[in-house]
Amino acid sequence: MPVSSSRHFSASLAIDRLPEPRSALRCGSVYWLSCDRTLDRNTLCTQVIMALPASMQVTLIADCTLATQVSGLFLQQDNNEGHGPAAIHWYELPEELSRPALQGIIRDLGRLRQAGQLVILALPVAVMQSFPDRILTQWCQQLARQAGQLDIALLVMAEGLSSALGGRLYALDRFICGLAQLYYSQGDIRLLQRFWINTSGVAGAADFQLYRHESGFSLGLQPEHLLTDETGDDQHFYLAQTSVLEQAPAPSGYWELFDEPEALHTRAMAAHAATVLLAIDDSTRINELARQLYGLRQHCGDALRLVIREMRPVLRYKDDQLLLACGASLIVPFGNNLTRFLTLVEMVRGQRWQRTLPDDLDTFISHMQPVPLSGLLSPRQFSGAVQTMWRGVEHGEIDHRLLCLYPVSGLSPAQAMTQSHLRRHGDIACIVNGALFLFLFACRQDGLERALENIFRLPWRELFSGYETFDMPDILDEPAFQDEQVPPAAISPLPAAAEEPPAREPLTPHRAMLPPGHPA
Repeated sequence: MPVSSSRHFSASLAIDRLPEPRSALRCGSVYWLSCDRTLDRNTLCTQVIMALPASMQVTLIADCTLATQVSGLFLQQDNNEGHGPAAIHWYELPEELSRPALQGIIRDLGRLRQAGQLVILALPVAVMQSFPDRILTQWCQQLARQAGQLDIALLVMAEGLSSALGGRLYALDRFICGLAQLYYSQGDIRLLQRFWINTSGVAGAADFQLYRHESGFSLGLQPEHLLTDETGDDQHFYLAQTSVLEQAPAPSGYWELFDEPEALHTRAMAAHAATVLLAIDDSTRINELARQLYGLRQHCGDALRLVIREMRPVLRYKDDQLLLACGASLIVPFGNNLTRFLTLVEMVRGQRWQRTLPDDLDTFISHMQPVPLSGLLSPRQFSGAVQTMWRGVEHGEIDHRLLCLYPVSGLSPAQAMTQSHLRRHGDIACIVNGALFLFLFACRQDGLERALENIFRLPWRELFSGYETFDMPDILDEPAFQDEQVPPAAISPLPAAAEEPPAREPLTPHRAMLPPGHPA
């Protein structure tokens, strides 16, 4: 953080009844205040300036509309009664705020000569949101350097929705001494302070209800809502990938949206009890997501709420269990609309993760994966593969099904196998003592009969008289499961070839004559 000046300084946010530790500004520091609406930004900017003493110098860098509004109110005041500074220095922003134009602002700040003044920089949020992280970091660092060298207080007043930008700025607290947002929630005007640092000390996250009156904003009658209970100071915050909201705007000022998963992960690593919302739409990223969850849970603890939204139907039962074991608090399946998704997210609010992380993540992930085998195996190979995959059951995360099917009279197990298609890795079978043993990887008991319907081409009840299930693979220790031979599968005879039709005699061309007078 920049080091504050010892100079006596009386500038503040000027919101009536807002405590000084959460309102005052200090020299040598940068503060950032975002307002969702232009009117609110202009009103609060005017309120800040009008609360300054007459001896204070203020420089306003803004567009013509804001400068005109501030000047109009300023001229109406009687400065001899202490309403605002004696003069306002105004610099107009260019209409097109490109990156070079903002760099020009940094250079222009260096021309200020009077220390101890307040500089207000009014910018649209969209300009900063377009900055890559590296450029935004560099720009904020340059602002902080200028504020420290010139011994001024720099208040950036940004206008426009800023949920995504807020998350990026939060990570730049080494350059910014205050980060706040004026937003609307259920019809109320609210001020959300993520942190605020001045000569009075350090203030953490807090949320205030505001009221609008003729001269600006004042604190509501209700006391401030401090986010500092036993679950941590960020329990009301939501850190989300933009895609989980289907491109919809953030529901409230508590939400921070991130276009890039890497930026979200960096911000989430600094959280304690916030809700982190991640999207999954690719089955090849499941193990990667599991490792990300494991790292967040291991680093941040049990109070963090990790919510996964399935954007496409890519998760199977074993995948759900893997993600839950690695730290997920909730997985919202594909097919739930946005309203239902937000309702489910609210249901985990305040909950703590109750599981224990695996000691060795790599070993655990390997236990959650099937062996790369499927179909009919020898009894010995079947026994070894089943006992290898049964380790996931020992960890209590997934269930498998081991069963013995008895073919109907007149049908051999090998013949029954010709009506099956075991294509998933881990779905294997063998023939022992005239029965068909079947192992289904990651199959719950309530899904067994549906799985059998999918495995056999004919109704399985027409092929088998019944089946027996085993809770443990002890039966595989019997000598019969040491046989290394795979019995030949019964092959249905091919249908008889149809008789070929008799060969036609070759066509013989013959001369055709046109009638007289017919046009050729």
